[in-house]
Amino acid sequence: MDFGRLAPCALALIVAACAGPEPDVVWVPDEGFATTVRISAELPVNGLRVGGPLVLHAERRSGPWREVSAASLPEGACRVAGPPPELEPEVQANVHWLVEPAGAAVFNLPQAADLQLRTVSFTAPAR
Repeated sequence: MDFGRLAPCALALIVAACAGPEPDVVWVPDEGFATTVRISAELPVNGLRVGGPLVLHAERRSGPWREVSAASLPEGACRVAGPPPELEPEVQANVHWLVEPAGAAVFNLPQAADLQLRTVSFTAPAR
């Protein structure tokens, strides 16, 4: 299922948040840029029940990106230091999940042993 499109600058800020000094060459969203997040879940063999864990997955695709001189961009322009991957598999731990009705789910907090694992347990029927 396509979750939707994310704003290019929001993605760039997430990717660049831990960057050091800016390099001479950076990457910016090119014409036709789009980001798509595809989500899926591993349904338990015996079916999902209220209170039972549901394992979540997400992959993100973004592009195209264009390489430019950092000096050619205005201050605050959307940019990243290196060429972002076209496909980022298993990004479920760094996307924001919404549940309807609000408050009907409890998400795990990813642990150091497995930062990619993301599960949810529902406290009531939800979607």
